[in-house]
Amino acid sequence: MIGSRQPSKSLLSDLQIAPRVDRTRLLRRYLGRRPRALPILKAWKSFRSDEIVSRSSDFCVEGFPFSANTFAYCAVLDGNPGLVGGHHTHMEGQVLRAAQLGIPTALVIRDPRDAVESLAVFDGGQAAARHFVPLWADYHRRLSTLIEEGGVVVCPFDRVVADPSFTVRAINARFGTDLAIPVSSSEEISRRAREMRISRGVASRATYEDSSSESLDDLGRAIRSHPDTPRAVETYEWVLGFAPDEEELVTSS
Repeated sequence: MIGSRQPSKSLLSDLQIAPRVDRTRLLRRYLGRRPRALPILKAWKSFRSDEIVSRSSDFCVEGFPFSANTFAYCAVLDGNPGLVGGHHTHMEGQVLRAAQLGIPTALVIRDPRDAVESLAVFDGGQAAARHFVPLWADYHRRLSTLIEEGGVVVCPFDRVVADPSFTVRAINARFGTDLAIPVSSSEEISRRAREMRISRGVASRATYEDSSSESLDDLGRAIRSHPDTPRAVETYEWVLGFAPDEEELVTSS
């Protein structure tokens, strides 16, 4: 188990450290940490019904926002268009629930400095980034036992986007499934992922100060200097140790 510091459990503390982040979304995230709360979020229409895992789900792709969630999900569907998969809740409870149901689950992960920067550019800038850094660390620490036990297969961002077949091969290797390998090119899957992001409203919102070079530099410095960034990076490096190597994937294909 990584480290000794426990994730914060107080909703009030989350509200205090992220005054500019929408309170409704914080409440949704607080509930989303718990598998049993997913039906509540579904009833609130926080997610579409097909995004939340159920006993009829064939697979699940989840991870912190801006970690290649959409690319990985589209890659799985490319060779398996008839399957149903949980996706895009970005909630720990979804991953835990999928494991409870025995659903093959890919956990996509990206360097926290990059993931947080992308998310902050999309939503809230530096003020939000101060909240997102500890959120990233807590998200993965809450899943640490599941990761250690092999209840998910870890799919690093760089490998996911470099090879559309990686996520499928990783799921097959870990869970003994026989999902079909994607047949489309990386460019085609990227195009579909962009269309999906647009349909979800991700690509249509204003970005942080128009993402100018100066503002991005300031944002990057704020993230790197955050007191929780070393903890997040330590967690990231620990989780990467559970990603399958290429030999495992070749053997299983």
